[in-house]
Amino acid sequence: SRAGSSAGGTTEIAAADVATAPTPDTQASDTPMYDAIMAALQSELEPVTLTVVDTSDKYDTVETHFTVEIVSDKFDKLNVIKRQKLVYASLGDVMPKIEALQIQAFTPVEVQDKEEGNK
Repeated sequence: SRAGSSAGGTTEIAAADVATAPTPDTQASDTPMYDAIMAALQSELEPVTLTVVDTSDKYDTVETHFTVEIVSDKFDKLNVIKRQKLVYASLGDVMPKIEALQIQAFTPVEVQDKEEGNK
């Protein structure tokens, strides 16, 4: 599965780490859907953290199934359904190319409250 790190597991990126499109003198990515999801969510939702995992290998496909965990202030005062709709809308033209998308969307305050509850 594609998770963005060679160490296995997942990649969490801070909001300052913005995905960029390949320039003519760079090689095209071998994971265009993963890259498109990362870029769209970074751009539209300005996440504090974002983890995207390609789980397609479980279904013998390539770049069709993904899990997203995203923390953003844009989810404040939105219920679960509205958060999912916001993620779908943020993905725009990428969304119809995805067969399955599991979304976990939180606000920074929710993550902080959860971490404090686990202490």
